[in-house]
Amino acid sequence: MSKQKILSIVIVVLILFMLFPNISRFTPETKNYQVYTQALNEYNNNDFLEAYHLFGDVSKFSKIKSAAIYRQALCAEKFGNKKTEVKKYNEVIRTYPNSILSLRAKYIRAQLFYQSKNFRKAKKEFKAITGKSPKTDYALASQYYLGSIELEKAQTTKNDKKKLKIQNKAISYFKAYLKDAPTGKFAINCVEKWTSLNRKLNNEDNMLIAKVYQKNNDYKNAQKYLKVTNLSIYWPYFVKNAYEMKNYSQVRYYTEQGLKGKGAEEVLINETENDVSQNENIYDAIDLYLKVSNSPKTAISYLLSLSDYSNGHDYLLYKNCNNLPATSQGACFNTLFYKYPDGQFAAEALANIFYDKVKSQKYFMAKKLGKTHLSKFANSKSAPRVMFWMAKVSERTKNYEQARAYYRKLIRQYPDDYYAYHAFLSLNRFRYFNVIGLKQKNIEFPYKNSGYGFIIELAKVKDYGLINQLCKDDDFIQSWLAYLQGNFSQSAVMARDAMGKLPNKPDRLDLRWRLVYPVHYYNEIKQNADYWDNDSILILSIIREESYFNPNSQSAVGAKGLMQLMPATAREAGNIVGINIPNEKLLFAPDVNIQLGNVYYSRLKRALLNKDILAVLAYNGGLGSVSKWKSDLNYYDVDDFVEQIPYSETQNYLKKVYKSYWNYLRIYDGVNF
Repeated sequence: MSKQKILSIVIVVLILFMLFPNISRFTPETKNYQVYTQALNEYNNNDFLEAYHLFGDVSKFSKIKSAAIYRQALCAEKFGNKKTEVKKYNEVIRTYPNSILSLRAKYIRAQLFYQSKNFRKAKKEFKAITGKSPKTDYALASQYYLGSIELEKAQTTKNDKKKLKIQNKAISYFKAYLKDAPTGKFAINCVEKWTSLNRKLNNEDNMLIAKVYQKNNDYKNAQKYLKVTNLSIYWPYFVKNAYEMKNYSQVRYYTEQGLKGKGAEEVLINETENDVSQNENIYDAIDLYLKVSNSPKTAISYLLSLSDYSNGHDYLLYKNCNNLPATSQGACFNTLFYKYPDGQFAAEALANIFYDKVKSQKYFMAKKLGKTHLSKFANSKSAPRVMFWMAKVSERTKNYEQARAYYRKLIRQYPDDYYAYHAFLSLNRFRYFNVIGLKQKNIEFPYKNSGYGFIIELAKVKDYGLINQLCKDDDFIQSWLAYLQGNFSQSAVMARDAMGKLPNKPDRLDLRWRLVYPVHYYNEIKQNADYWDNDSILILSIIREESYFNPNSQSAVGAKGLMQLMPATAREAGNIVGINIPNEKLLFAPDVNIQLGNVYYSRLKRALLNKDILAVLAYNGGLGSVSKWKSDLNYYDVDDFVEQIPYSETQNYLKKVYKSYWNYLRIYDGVNF
């Protein structure tokens, strides 16, 4: 190496030491984690001054340094040093401009300017947030502050014309907030500041305010603004309000008037433009009408006669079809589909028409309808069912290769579905199929990709409070946080709903699946299931669907605990194993509930020829009903039997339990794939 190159290296090293004097004292990241964790403990113990100094000891080269500086700002807030607080937020913004914390620091800094009545700086900050990050919660909240700043400005403006213009600007900010966040933190504040101006409100303004009050469960104030809106347009909101105020005669009146009139397509002011969302309020209003009716079936017929071609007529037709005997449903669904071929219930109607042809063994027509459905409604909830039965039709017409192709496609496109499980069974019917039990896997942070790198670092130091602040809109992370806090039921439901919104499901090894299908109480489940010759994974699945792992769950009819046992059923099971149930509260004890639930399930299974599928049905629908269906229904095989179960609640229960069963097998390597 030449002397010139050596000299260049020496100069570079000297410059680095001058720019970064602490480089010679580089701190290992594990040490930074320890210091940060210690500081966080001091913060949680309210020793904010000590926490401030410890957060300052985190190396500037650490991946969590931005969080440490941000935490210092929070400490400064706690011990009342506003100057230091702002200084630390400025440091985050200046040093880590691309950090997720930078935007939050800007928002809090803007709030501090607002609180200190430095409205000029506050407005500049809030405007910058709405301009650069328009789709964030910070931008949304900034709308409220910008409106408030304009009101402050209007109060000091003497020129009436100019004052009016400023107030209008404030109102536009408040309205923008309310349209996007009717249940937001500042929603009621926006309404109160807006209405304090005593401006004349138009029809849409009154409806927007009524909606905000309604969403916040203030039905008395909602009624005040509903009264001055157009009933023929906004009738579903009138129905909702009347129901919540227990005025059931008005529920009936408003629904009937609404379905008779026109303008229903305008009902959903400020809703998304999605067709499903646009009709939800109408459907909810109809459901409330049926809820307060003595005879829902008669009520459906009456509303059908009123609604004719208005919005909601297709929903009433759909409900009517589902209420009819199986022999009459085919013709009803035909009417629904051909009257509303592109409606919200068209996919479900065509799926039922298709299955009706399968059941009557009109396979040529069934194939034609099935192909139409899969082409037109590929993303519908009924698509897996149609694809499964297209495979079954191919089998019955001896086109086995086509059947296997449908089964494989079903598993690939709808991997977590009930029908994917049955497709898997069908593909493996000629090979040994072995349930090998669950391989225990821990719940972990739900993401591994680089986009969550900083949040993963925060997870390592267990700064769950900061993660919660930064990830309020990520339901999987919120589910994970709920799990860590022991809110298992809330966690599972939140993750289930979030997974349901994904158009394409992730690979079975994706960590989010473990939140959707967590494993709780498995040692107790397996011990009791093995003793009573039950499938432990199936019992786990029943518990998930019955209570979502909430040991204190209680239904409206009095079923209690993890396995939702009725007290009389529990006592019968208790007599078998010598457990006395002196107090129904005992059923909330997980070990007792699981033991008695296994006893009861085992009895059902033995009474039904040891068939799990029948026992699961009986667990929900009762032993007598299942025995009657077995003798009354005309079915080709077990799949056909399930499709013909006349109680939709019990049929759906079975599908949900076996969907859970299949996903536990997939996620926890319960089968040989």
